[in-house]
Amino acid sequence: MSGRGRPRASITREQVAAELKVGLKVKQIAKKYNCSPDTVERRANPTGRADKRVGHHGSAAKTPPAPVDIGTFKSSDHGISDDAETEAATEAAEEAAHQAKSQEQATTTIIGRQWLLSKVVGNDLRQRYWYNKDQDRYITVIRGVGEPIVTSGAEHRAICEAYSNMAGKSSTLNEIARDFGMPRAWLIQYLHIHGITHDKEPFSAEELMERPTDDLVEDLYNMKRRAVFTAMNEKSWKETKKRAAKWDNFEHSVSRVVDDWANRFVPDYRPQLINLVRAPRPFSAVLLPMDFHYGKGSWFDEAGHSYTRQSCKDLLKFHTESILNSLVVYGRPTRIVVPFGSDWFHVDNQFGTTTRGTPQDLDGTPEMILSEGLEFKVEFCDWLRQVAPIVLLPCPGNHDHHSDIALMKYLQAWYRKDDDVEIVDSLMSRNYYVCDNTLIGATHGNDVNLSDLPSLMANERRQEWAQTDHQIFVTGHIHGEVLEDDGGIMHYTCPSLSAADRWHEGRGYNLNRQAMAAIILDEEEGPTNFVVSARQNRSTVGFNIKNRSRAA
Repeated sequence: MSGRGRPRASITREQVAAELKVGLKVKQIAKKYNCSPDTVERRANPTGRADKRVGHHGSAAKTPPAPVDIGTFKSSDHGISDDAETEAATEAAEEAAHQAKSQEQATTTIIGRQWLLSKVVGNDLRQRYWYNKDQDRYITVIRGVGEPIVTSGAEHRAICEAYSNMAGKSSTLNEIARDFGMPRAWLIQYLHIHGITHDKEPFSAEELMERPTDDLVEDLYNMKRRAVFTAMNEKSWKETKKRAAKWDNFEHSVSRVVDDWANRFVPDYRPQLINLVRAPRPFSAVLLPMDFHYGKGSWFDEAGHSYTRQSCKDLLKFHTESILNSLVVYGRPTRIVVPFGSDWFHVDNQFGTTTRGTPQDLDGTPEMILSEGLEFKVEFCDWLRQVAPIVLLPCPGNHDHHSDIALMKYLQAWYRKDDDVEIVDSLMSRNYYVCDNTLIGATHGNDVNLSDLPSLMANERRQEWAQTDHQIFVTGHIHGEVLEDDGGIMHYTCPSLSAADRWHEGRGYNLNRQAMAAIILDEEEGPTNFVVSARQNRSTVGFNIKNRSRAA
């Protein structure tokens, strides 16, 4: 007798057959011989039922039988009396009813998902999962769960693909657990049981064994293409969110503050018009203070001249008066069109850099430059309003893209009650205005291919192009003066009043003359004349070492 449990059964096949023949039932025979009913059934039918514990004792056959449902075992009819057959049928019916009841309850809900639990096992209890090819289901034994869990083949293959990094960036454990509604603890066991790793191919073991190699290669190629496309969309979406965040920050930190301030403190006034004669031929003017770079700092010892915020103001005032004096010879203009922005400020943020982060030499702090630059722009516009109504055409620059938007909002708030100031409300990099019989286009010129401007104007303003006989495009950015007929339009690259700083001087970008220009537009004939006011460079003969004096 063993140390514990019931005594080892000593009943033989012949004894079982004899007892069944006299009418005893299986349970009666088991009680009589002090053994289990299972042992009696094995003696009665040694070939009709395999021992489900064979594998547990290490003597299983080399090829285990296919998985079967628990409770489907039935006694064989051979060598059993009618009474025994009836009893076996009754027991089978009871067990089938119990199995149906179990199947009805074989579910569990985890993380909002209802999981199907299986009663399916194989002869080898050490086996952790089975694949039902007919139903395309995977049955996996997860420790801590009462019964094996069931996953569909499509779901299993999706997990293999998501966790593999062969076709792109693999998902994390938490991402897969969230996407498939599987607890993280279950998922860790699931991946280990099925041998799913990051560096494994994105296919199940069954796919690798059964599918042709060419099909697998084609699928892997398509997965890789899909991963590239997804990564591209994710990057594009990140850029979109980044730009949206910048605009949202601008709206809250600049635009709304400026609007609120203007509504409370902007005075109600209108400059007095200068008494001018009426022009014999109606005309308008396009005034071009491009690339002003307010706040740029230049030291004589490094750049050959000094350039400060005050010298910026003095230069603009002097050359604006010079151009207006030339214009009024023709009489009072109908309007003055002014592209604004286009690097009006030298920097774009509190760090003293351009929009893209390039550090700059400054005269003053970024806060001083922004505050004074806004106020000085209003002063400049009021000079022009003494001569004629003005039209302000936005033209964002590469040094101050966001500050130029703030400038537009500032001017809109300041002149909200003035009918002699028209501001084109646009955040586009290229903007247009129809002035009598001429279509005017303006852009800073840093990002666009200048040779594409004619076709861009014709496509972006088809109706205005058709309605006007003359088209001009004005650009800045290079601080040099160029006039050309480009694809049927007049393209004018405007000069700049801004002086070279040490960076420009070091690279030899100091040969262009400092100037400001204006274009005269006849009401019918279009552009007929240019007015250019240039700064006359003064020669430096020497300097007084004792007083350290310099020629400006």
